[in-house]
Amino acid sequence: MNAGERSASVIEDKVTVLPEEQVIKEENHHLLASQIAQLKHNERLVITLFYYEGLTLTEIGHVLGLSTSRISQIHSKALFKLRKYLKSKMES
Repeated sequence: MNAGERSASVIEDKVTVLPEEQVIKEENHHLLASQIAQLKHNERLVITLFYYEGLTLTEIGHVLGLSTSRISQIHSKALFKLRKYLKSKMES
């Protein structure tokens, strides 16, 4: 390097979310929320209690008066529906 020249270094910012990434994330969040609202009552309740309230499947079973096994079935069915919906949205 000659006198008077400067070396520039670029530091990648791995924390900041790009605006277009934020828009996509928010859009996906709204799509998912609207699809959760379309689930059957018990499915919506299980998803809400598990992911938003942090209850275990066993605790949800006690709340709803159902076995842990049945709650697991409801949870799996709801996730299957949500995945199917999101997959169809990504393909279109």
